[in-house]
Amino acid sequence: MKKFSALENAFYDTDINTEIPNDAIDISEDLWRSMLNGQAEGKVITSTKKGEPLLIERILSDDDKEAIQMKAVESNIALKKSLLDEATQYRDILQDAVDEGIATDEEKAALSVWKKYRVTLSRIDANTADVIDWPEIPANTN
Repeated sequence: MKKFSALENAFYDTDINTEIPNDAIDISEDLWRSMLNGQAEGKVITSTKKGEPLLIERILSDDDKEAIQMKAVESNIALKKSLLDEATQYRDILQDAVDEGIATDEEKAALSVWKKYRVTLSRIDANTADVIDWPEIPANTN
């Protein structure tokens, strides 16, 4: 589950982060992605009075523009890594079930979907500040 902390102005993932600030609120996957995409477009993530993430426009100096582009690249790289880590986790569990001969037909089918998703992700060049059209995450089959 994705969370946002207004105090830290940061996103957290409960599957990855072990320490999450007390003010962090649950946010949808779509909102999380839209915030990161907006950031990649040069917008700034801040928060509303309710502590929800909010994108705002900002007039930027050339140095600011370069720094934001670098952050967008870092964000794209981090998102790719996070998505690959998640895909690997699901793939590994499903592969274990297949290897041990205990996989259901649904798990066997899901394994193929997660493998294709991982390959698709691996082919994305995240070393860009451009907005990336990320593939849809397969439905959680566990």
